[in-house]
Amino acid sequence: SRAESTIDRANKYLSQGLLGPGYFTSLMSAFHATVAYNYVETEQIIKDQGDLAAADVLAQSKIHDALADTKDRLLATEPQNVSQALALMQAWGHWTAASGLVDDADRELTNMSTEPDAGSERLDAIYLAVYNFTRAYQALWAANDALALGDTLEGSPIRSTEALDQLAEAYRLAANANLETIRALVVLPMAKEEGITEDQAEAVLAYQDGNYAEASAIASYYRYLDRVLPEGPQRDYAVLGAALTSFADSAASLADHYSYQAERDADGYITGFTNEKALAASLDFSRGRARAMIAEVAEGGNDVALPILYYQNAGVEREGHAEDKLSALSDYWTAGLYARVAGILSKTLEPLAPRR
Repeated sequence: SRAESTIDRANKYLSQGLLGPGYFTSLMSAFHATVAYNYVETEQIIKDQGDLAAADVLAQSKIHDALADTKDRLLATEPQNVSQALALMQAWGHWTAASGLVDDADRELTNMSTEPDAGSERLDAIYLAVYNFTRAYQALWAANDALALGDTLEGSPIRSTEALDQLAEAYRLAANANLETIRALVVLPMAKEEGITEDQAEAVLAYQDGNYAEASAIASYYRYLDRVLPEGPQRDYAVLGAALTSFADSAASLADHYSYQAERDADGYITGFTNEKALAASLDFSRGRARAMIAEVAEGGNDVALPILYYQNAGVEREGHAEDKLSALSDYWTAGLYARVAGILSKTLEPLAPRR
């Protein structure tokens, strides 16, 4: 199974001292095992009690309480150095993705038909909710892991938070632009070809592509962060963390479906790319750019453990299966992004543009 194969890879990486690949692969293994278990549990409830009973069980998921508990931890966290600030942003990015995915699952369950003749449409809504709840748990695990990592990190002091809101807005707009491009080039053509609504096409794409699912889930949560969190660095950390995650995810999704045109088998797994040469060139370029950014920021005395974690993972992923190459590209981007933010917080680097 995918869970068994990924845990074997995780153990191999950890035995070689490759902490980044070991961690990220373990996280994916946990997801594959959990979603398989949840599908089986749901199927059993449907068999014994019916699909409406299964929907009721899902609606009472404990993840709602878990999200609230993690949000309280995030709000109580005050980073003492640049590295802890990066870990907090990463945690907020994962938490926001989890929250958006839970909202999507709740919406599927609320809007599904309860009529006796609903048939496969109701089952589709139930299984999509299972998938989204499980992805949300994965994101929530990652958020709590990021907070735990932050407690161990040291580094240069935070010398300026003035550019955080500027960076957050820049990456939020970039992520939204990616999502609009995906809508125009992928979602709308899919809806037309399959004879389904735009919302249905978006749901299909989100089920096939975890990057798109997370990016679009985050996009609906910026207003919540602006409304609930008080103005200041804490809100800026949250919005920037969400924007960075959404940008990397949406860019990876765009690369998947348009830039490099991933080829999939009957089960939906990526087997290759139409534009393989272009992808290889992009991987080389992104690796060089991330490495240069990490080196420049490290020279300023910054702890670059988090960027290196992503950089190291990307180096292993690019040598793996076809689908791993897209993950590698995303991780190179993320490594460079976090390194740049670290440089700006420590004033090793200048922000994107001077403030007026």
